[in-house]
Amino acid sequence: NTMTIPLPNVNPKHFRSMLRFIYSGDTSFLASPAAEHPSIGGNRATGANSMNVDTHVARSRLAQQRYKDFQDLLVVANEFGCWKLKLIIEAQLINKHLTGASMIDLLLLAREHECVMLKDAGIRMAAKNVDELFGHPECGRLIACTELMTEVHVMRKGDVPSDGTVNDEFSKMSVMELYESLDGKDNVKVEAYMDRPSLLELVRSAAAETPAETPADTPTEMDTEESK
Repeated sequence: NTMTIPLPNVNPKHFRSMLRFIYSGDTSFLASPAAEHPSIGGNRATGANSMNVDTHVARSRLAQQRYKDFQDLLVVANEFGCWKLKLIIEAQLINKHLTGASMIDLLLLAREHECVMLKDAGIRMAAKNVDELFGHPECGRLIACTELMTEVHVMRKGDVPSDGTVNDEFSKMSVMELYESLDGKDNVKVEAYMDRPSLLELVRSAAAETPAETPADTPTEMDTEESK
């Protein structure tokens, strides 16, 4: 006997992607549009200028579909607590889809689904592009969100985010930069989705535990003993 569990608000495609990621680490959903559809990749032999209008339109539509798919998959990952997949999708949205045109849409998405890294990146972009922000046709949606507008204002002033009283080399790093600073550190393991203060604490702890490198031209204690 089999039991069917209805998931009315979940796209089966995204649910399958999440399950494949959980059980096999499959990230094939990150493949570029050209890799998935070689026919729209352009003719490298003749250069990009040879791309016809139909091909350009097809690529544009595919990019928009991937953007929508990433947003939907992010919602699914958040709903089911798949935090590693959530971080991967946030990074994809930041690196490939966060622009002046999309920043308001992604900021509101990040706020609704508690996407710390995506929200941080959106706030930083908005603070650096205030003219574009207030000229955006969807600006009214963001202005209605007092919390986000306050954070944009604080970032615009150059204030350190409210992460405590410590002001060091990590204080003004973006959330993505903080995660990247942990890459390659065998003594640190991220075991849960983290807010910025918790991530900062982990990064500072990892930095404190990392032994300082000895300059090549500085004699060590052993070298000194051997030279006697």
